[in-house]
Amino acid sequence: MGNYGDLGKVYGKDAAEAEKRFRHLDESFAAEYGDSEGLSYFTAPGRTEIIGNHTDHNGGKVIAGSISLDTIGAARESSSEVIEIVSEGYKKVEVNISRLDEVPKENGTRSLVAGIVEAAKS
Repeated sequence: MGNYGDLGKVYGKDAAEAEKRFRHLDESFAAEYGDSEGLSYFTAPGRTEIIGNHTDHNGGKVIAGSISLDTIGAARESSSEVIEIVSEGYKKVEVNISRLDEVPKENGTRSLVAGIVEAAKS
């Protein structure tokens, strides 16, 4: 199992529950890839948009509030040219970074990942 750092600094009194979620993440990763060694862990805080949903990334204004939910993830380095994203309840997303030109535009998560990789390469 992974080293999750000091979850108390992020989750406070909910650290024990958060550790269960990260352990589940480890187990799911190991089930998909054989082991969970060498993982780095990430958390993205949740927010709710009270007014202006989807306007902020288009240069508009939004009133948002934070919520006590987050999304967690794990990743590790690979020698593969393929980025794989596995998320509970969704189909696996794969993007070959050496063949970005083959990823159709406006194709959901695949296109988003390909666009991020293209931007990072330039």
